[in-house]
Amino acid sequence: MVIESMSNASTVMGGVLRQSHDSVDLRMRRCLEHQVSATDAAAVLSAMRTTVDQVLDPGSLDGVGFDGPKFCSYPPGGYFRAHNDRSEDPADPGVVRGRQFSVVCLLNDDDPSDQLPAFDGGVLVIHAPLGDGRREPRNIAMRAGSVAVFAADLLHEVRPVRGGIRYSAIGWLFQKTPAHQEPHQG
Repeated sequence: MVIESMSNASTVMGGVLRQSHDSVDLRMRRCLEHQVSATDAAAVLSAMRTTVDQVLDPGSLDGVGFDGPKFCSYPPGGYFRAHNDRSEDPADPGVVRGRQFSVVCLLNDDDPSDQLPAFDGGVLVIHAPLGDGRREPRNIAMRAGSVAVFAADLLHEVRPVRGGIRYSAIGWLFQKTPAHQEPHQG
Protein backbone atom coordinates (compact mmCIF):
# COMPACT_ATOMS: atom_id res chain seq x y z
CA MET A 1 0.00 0.00 0.00
CA VAL A 2 1.50 3.32 -1.10
CA ILE A 3 0.11 5.31 1.83
CA GLU A 4 1.72 2.91 4.30
CA SER A 5 4.99 3.20 2.39
CA MET A 6 4.71 7.00 2.50
CA SER A 7 4.07 6.91 6.25
CA ASN A 8 7.28 4.92 6.76
CA ALA A 9 9.42 6.84 4.22
CA SER A 10 11.87 9.64 4.83
CA THR A 11 10.30 13.05 4.31
CA VAL A 12 11.24 16.64 3.61
CA MET A 13 9.13 19.77 3.72
CA GLY A 14 7.64 20.49 0.32
CA GLY A 15 9.65 23.13 -1.47
CA VAL A 16 8.81 25.89 -3.90
CA LEU A 17 11.04 26.29 -6.98
CA ARG A 18 12.37 29.80 -7.50
CA GLN A 19 15.29 30.62 -9.80
CA SER A 20 16.47 27.01 -9.90
CA HIS A 21 16.40 26.58 -6.10
CA ASP A 22 13.88 24.65 -4.04
CA SER A 23 13.18 26.43 -0.79
CA VAL A 24 10.59 25.99 1.94
CA ASP A 25 8.03 28.80 1.90
CA LEU A 26 5.21 28.03 4.33
CA ARG A 27 3.25 31.05 3.06
CA MET A 28 3.02 29.28 -0.32
CA ARG A 29 3.10 25.55 0.43
CA ARG A 30 2.68 23.42 3.53
CA CYS A 31 3.12 19.71 2.87
CA LEU A 32 5.61 16.88 3.13
CA GLU A 33 7.32 15.08 0.25
CA HIS A 34 8.01 11.37 0.71
CA GLN A 35 10.78 9.21 -0.78
CA VAL A 36 8.91 6.12 -2.03
CA SER A 37 10.65 3.13 -3.63
CA ALA A 38 10.10 2.43 -7.33
CA THR A 39 8.39 -0.84 -6.38
CA ASP A 40 5.91 0.93 -4.10
CA ALA A 41 5.35 3.68 -6.67
CA ALA A 42 4.70 1.29 -9.59
CA ALA A 43 0.90 1.01 -9.21
CA VAL A 44 0.49 4.79 -8.98
CA LEU A 45 2.75 5.36 -11.97
CA SER A 46 0.74 2.79 -13.94
CA ALA A 47 -2.55 4.53 -13.08
CA MET A 48 -1.10 7.87 -14.13
CA ARG A 49 0.17 6.51 -17.45
CA THR A 50 -3.12 4.73 -18.16
CA THR A 51 -5.08 7.96 -17.62
CA VAL A 52 -2.66 9.97 -19.75
CA ASP A 53 -3.06 7.43 -22.56
CA GLN A 54 -6.87 7.66 -22.27
CA VAL A 55 -7.22 11.45 -22.23
CA LEU A 56 -4.44 12.69 -24.50
CA ASP A 57 -4.09 12.17 -28.22
CA PRO A 58 -1.25 9.66 -28.77
CA GLY A 59 0.30 11.97 -31.35
CA SER A 60 0.63 14.69 -28.72
CA LEU A 61 2.92 12.39 -26.71
CA ASP A 62 5.68 12.23 -29.35
CA GLY A 63 8.88 13.57 -27.84
CA VAL A 64 7.33 13.80 -24.38
CA GLY A 65 8.93 12.48 -21.18
CA PHE A 66 7.49 11.87 -17.72
CA ASP A 67 8.95 13.47 -14.57
CA GLY A 68 7.74 11.91 -11.32
CA PRO A 69 5.81 10.79 -9.51
CA LYS A 70 6.44 12.91 -6.45
CA PHE A 71 4.53 11.75 -3.37
CA CYS A 72 3.08 14.40 -1.06
CA SER A 73 1.04 14.48 2.13
CA TYR A 74 -0.91 17.44 3.43
CA PRO A 75 -1.57 17.39 7.21
CA PRO A 76 -4.38 19.40 8.83
CA GLY A 77 -3.79 23.00 7.74
CA GLY A 78 -1.67 21.84 4.77
CA TYR A 79 -2.12 23.55 1.39
CA PHE A 80 -0.43 24.68 -1.81
CA ARG A 81 -1.45 28.20 -2.83
CA ALA A 82 -2.40 29.02 -6.43
CA HIS A 83 0.49 28.37 -8.81
CA ASN A 84 1.26 26.80 -12.16
CA ASP A 85 3.71 23.97 -12.78
CA ARG A 86 5.55 25.33 -15.82
CA SER A 87 8.25 27.93 -15.37
CA GLU A 88 9.31 30.65 -17.77
CA ASP A 89 12.39 31.45 -15.65
CA PRO A 90 15.55 30.65 -17.66
CA ALA A 91 17.34 29.85 -14.37
CA ASP A 92 14.97 26.93 -13.71
CA PRO A 93 15.73 23.41 -14.99
CA GLY A 94 14.76 22.77 -18.60
CA VAL A 95 12.44 19.93 -17.61
CA VAL A 96 10.38 22.40 -15.52
CA ARG A 97 10.32 24.98 -18.33
CA GLY A 98 9.25 22.23 -20.75
CA ARG A 99 6.31 20.92 -18.70
CA GLN A 100 3.23 20.45 -20.86
CA PHE A 101 0.79 18.64 -18.55
CA SER A 102 0.44 18.03 -14.82
CA VAL A 103 -0.82 14.63 -13.67
CA VAL A 104 -2.28 14.34 -10.15
CA CYS A 105 -3.32 11.06 -8.50
CA LEU A 106 -5.32 11.29 -5.28
CA LEU A 107 -4.43 8.37 -3.01
CA ASN A 108 -7.20 8.76 -0.40
CA ASP A 109 -10.41 10.77 0.04
CA ASP A 110 -13.13 11.70 2.53
CA ASP A 111 -14.73 8.22 2.57
CA PRO A 112 -13.66 6.19 5.63
CA SER A 113 -15.47 3.07 4.35
CA ASP A 114 -12.79 2.36 1.71
CA GLN A 115 -10.27 1.29 4.39
CA LEU A 116 -7.99 4.23 3.56
CA PRO A 117 -7.25 7.12 5.92
CA ALA A 118 -9.89 9.80 5.31
CA PHE A 119 -9.36 13.56 5.14
CA ASP A 120 -11.57 16.65 4.94
CA GLY A 121 -10.87 19.70 2.77
CA GLY A 122 -7.76 19.70 0.60
CA VAL A 123 -9.70 20.01 -2.65
CA LEU A 124 -7.81 20.50 -5.92
CA VAL A 125 -9.00 23.75 -7.51
CA ILE A 126 -8.18 24.91 -11.03
CA HIS A 127 -8.58 28.57 -11.95
CA ALA A 128 -10.07 28.30 -15.43
CA PRO A 129 -9.53 31.25 -17.78
CA LEU A 130 -12.79 32.79 -18.95
CA GLY A 131 -11.42 34.50 -22.05
CA ASP A 132 -11.90 38.04 -20.76
CA GLY A 133 -8.85 38.03 -18.49
CA ARG A 134 -10.76 36.72 -15.49
CA ARG A 135 -10.44 33.27 -13.97
CA GLU A 136 -13.08 31.09 -12.39
CA PRO A 137 -12.11 28.69 -9.57
CA ARG A 138 -13.45 25.18 -10.19
CA ASN A 139 -13.26 22.34 -7.69
CA ILE A 140 -12.03 19.08 -9.20
CA ALA A 141 -14.01 16.20 -7.69
CA MET A 142 -11.60 13.34 -7.05
CA ARG A 143 -11.89 10.00 -5.26
CA ALA A 144 -9.10 7.73 -4.06
CA GLY A 145 -7.24 6.37 -7.08
CA SER A 146 -8.56 8.95 -9.53
CA VAL A 147 -6.17 10.87 -11.76
CA ALA A 148 -6.52 14.42 -13.11
CA VAL A 149 -4.56 15.69 -16.13
CA PHE A 150 -4.41 19.40 -16.94
CA ALA A 151 -2.18 21.90 -18.74
CA ALA A 152 0.95 22.63 -16.70
CA ASP A 153 0.51 26.38 -17.17
CA LEU A 154 -3.02 26.32 -15.70
CA LEU A 155 -3.25 28.12 -12.35
CA HIS A 156 -4.30 25.62 -9.65
CA GLU A 157 -4.08 25.02 -5.91
CA VAL A 158 -4.72 22.56 -3.10
CA ARG A 159 -7.04 24.20 -0.58
CA PRO A 160 -6.29 23.76 3.15
CA VAL A 161 -6.91 20.35 4.68
CA ARG A 162 -9.36 20.65 7.59
CA GLY A 163 -8.84 17.20 9.10
CA GLY A 164 -6.94 13.98 8.47
CA ILE A 165 -4.06 13.74 6.00
CA ARG A 166 -4.41 14.15 2.22
CA TYR A 167 -2.09 11.80 0.27
CA SER A 168 -1.37 12.39 -3.41
CA ALA A 169 1.18 11.89 -6.16
CA ILE A 170 2.04 14.30 -8.93
CA GLY A 171 4.00 13.98 -12.14
CA TRP A 172 4.55 16.06 -15.24
CA LEU A 173 4.73 15.41 -18.96
CA PHE A 174 7.48 17.53 -20.46
CA GLN A 175 8.68 18.22 -23.98
CA LYS A 176 11.99 16.46 -24.59
CA THR A 177 14.50 18.83 -26.13
CA PRO A 178 18.23 19.06 -25.43
CA ALA A 179 17.46 21.69 -22.76
CA HIS A 180 14.64 19.65 -21.17
CA GLN A 181 16.20 16.24 -20.56
CA GLU A 182 16.98 15.83 -16.86
CA PRO A 183 14.13 15.30 -14.35
CA HIS A 184 13.82 17.97 -11.66
CA GLN A 185 15.25 16.68 -8.36
CA GLY A 186 13.37 19.07 -6.04
